[in-house]
Amino acid sequence: MSDIILSRANQLKLNNIQVSDLGDYVVTIKNATGEITSKKIQVAAAVAPTIDTDLPASQSISENATVTLGITLSSGTGLPSPTYQWKKDGLEIPGATSSTYSTLFVRGDSGNYLCVVTNKAGTVSSTTNTILVTYGPEITSQPTPATQTVSEGGAVVYEVVASGAPAPTYQWKKDGVSIGGETSSVLVLSSLTTSDSGSYTCEVTVSGEGTLSTTGVTLLVIQNLPIFTVQPVSDVVAPAGSVTFSAQTDLAVLSFTWKKAGVAINAADPDVTVTSDVGAGTTSLQIENLSSGDAGAYTVSATNASGVTTSDIAVLSVSTEAPSISAQPSSQVAISGATVQFIVTADSAPAPTYQWYKDTIGNPLADAGDFSGVTTNTLSIANAEAADEASYFVRVTNPSTTEFIDSEYAVLGIEVAPVITVQPTSQQVDEFDNATYSITATGTNLQYQWYQDPAGANTLLVGANSSTLIIYGAETSDTGKTYRCIVQNGIGSVNSDTVGLTVSSPVQITSNLPSAKTETEAETLTLTISATGTSPLAYVWKRGTTTLTDGVSAGVGTISGATTSTLSITNLASAAGGSFTCEIDNSHSSVAVVSNACVLTIDALAAPSFSSQPSSASVAAGGSTSFTVTTTGNPSPTHQWQYDDGVSGFQNLVEGGTEGYNAYANATAYVANDVVSFGGQVYKCLTGGTSNTTDPNTDTGCVWEEPLPAYVGVTSASLSLPCASSTLTTFDYRCVATNSQGSSNSNAATLTVT
Repeated sequence: MSDIILSRANQLKLNNIQVSDLGDYVVTIKNATGEITSKKIQVAAAVAPTIDTDLPASQSISENATVTLGITLSSGTGLPSPTYQWKKDGLEIPGATSSTYSTLFVRGDSGNYLCVVTNKAGTVSSTTNTILVTYGPEITSQPTPATQTVSEGGAVVYEVVASGAPAPTYQWKKDGVSIGGETSSVLVLSSLTTSDSGSYTCEVTVSGEGTLSTTGVTLLVIQNLPIFTVQPVSDVVAPAGSVTFSAQTDLAVLSFTWKKAGVAINAADPDVTVTSDVGAGTTSLQIENLSSGDAGAYTVSATNASGVTTSDIAVLSVSTEAPSISAQPSSQVAISGATVQFIVTADSAPAPTYQWYKDTIGNPLADAGDFSGVTTNTLSIANAEAADEASYFVRVTNPSTTEFIDSEYAVLGIEVAPVITVQPTSQQVDEFDNATYSITATGTNLQYQWYQDPAGANTLLVGANSSTLIIYGAETSDTGKTYRCIVQNGIGSVNSDTVGLTVSSPVQITSNLPSAKTETEAETLTLTISATGTSPLAYVWKRGTTTLTDGVSAGVGTISGATTSTLSITNLASAAGGSFTCEIDNSHSSVAVVSNACVLTIDALAAPSFSSQPSSASVAAGGSTSFTVTTTGNPSPTHQWQYDDGVSGFQNLVEGGTEGYNAYANATAYVANDVVSFGGQVYKCLTGGTSNTTDPNTDTGCVWEEPLPAYVGVTSASLSLPCASSTLTTFDYRCVATNSQGSSNSNAATLTVT
């Protein structure tokens, strides 16, 4: 019970209120005449809310499901009535102000939910309910490409992009069978063999939501041609000694064939022993009792199902010579743990022996621990460490003479990051040719990766992980593409220069040469060809197999345009005939395009001659006649007709020439254009009138002239006289034929005019 105090002002004060003090209060006032009771006054205590039924710690909800979250307060708490505010991830949810919160949950609604309850007495928060909205799986990006072919030893990368909640799990399969350990979204297959060929899929699973499978991608791994990992090595051997050439391929083969100078070795020779293991890819050739005849170039060919590979040439010399060093071992810096090699190139006959030393002659090395090759031309130090830093040299000895020579010292240090010493260069190739990019870098355990960077992209070229990148069968659409290489090791990485690619169009002939042509000796030959292709185009004219050059060429003529599209030969020689071709190339073509062959025939020069002569003619005055000849000659002759009047000898005729006749008239009336004969000569009346005298010298009634030109065709093979005059009777006519080789006169023909 609380402390009750009654004040003087008839007040009731309750101190230290307890739960038992809660209730309704009234006051009764009494006097002598009676009493009165007041209205009820309620006394209620403010009690902080406490939660009776709380939220679960977490729950999973399927996407698009409606969920109701709610809490209840403990009995007798939360007075006066509290307010409610639901929160997600610490932020108030608008409108969520009741003891329950109900909504449709989608994938973006995952988060932490709680309710805060508040009244005057205090505040209480529910537990945090972590809600995961589950969905999926959904595949947004399929593995690509759908089909690809890769050589053995190469690598491919397949990737699937998927979404879901909870996070998807992955299982890659080959031909429907799960691949152990491949449970990420990316599948990397390296060091491929033919057994890796097949169909690859990935199953994407979201727990409680289901599983989807990607579209299958097909991989074909093809067998490589054998590669010689061990080449036969050139050697110098003393006479009567022996030599062994060894070789090894990276693959099993079907057979090996040893050759000397391209001719198969006679395995039946008792001094020759060939040992091969085709399954292991090893072979050797041993020759004993060597003589000078055994010296030469030796090779071995390896054959498998994909073809034939031939080894490097090993040159055998049979002689004796003192040891000499042509290439000294080089100082180098290596990464700790790397393998280091010091190499010397030395010669002697027979082949020299080697002994490597560390620092001094008193410290010979032995094949033990990390050291190997101590008695070869190559010293190898595996797992090189700081303790291996020293100076190394090799003693080279001729085993026959015991003569020796010591190499220079090579110092071993610690390796630095890779450095590119020779950058790749931009390439310009013909269409469908290969473009090759190469890079040279220093460092140990270098790794190469080429990228294509068109328009700012960064595309990794799968399998392009050597110092050389080959773009096979480049097309004109590849022009503008750029490439770069990243070289890296355990120390660091470096980017090469970015280089471009230009693909040129091949040469194509659009207008070819005629198959044959005939020209006259001493005249001019002109041949023209048209072609397209990436400029500049280069032209090479040939007569037979002989390349023509500008200038005077004996037996041909004077040549010009021998390196252009038009060939000209002036002053053709009689022996200039033959087959002419033109080879067209541009600076990027490997093979020139050859035109049709044009066969030239030369007509020989000949002086004029007459195959038919003019014939004498008889014609009435005023009539017409002609004289005709037929001529031969090369070049074709010109013609000039001449006449002889019996007085002055033969003279050249003039086309259309006239005789100078006097005008005559008579007492007969004529009209214009009348034609008459006076004194055996034919005249035409030019102006008509009536004559008033019989004297033709005084009668002006008519003016007469010869009606037509006297001669037509004086420079042709046929001479015409359209209107013969009697004054021409007994004239002789002949034709003179002329060309560059001379001239000739025809027989004379006589004209008789009656």
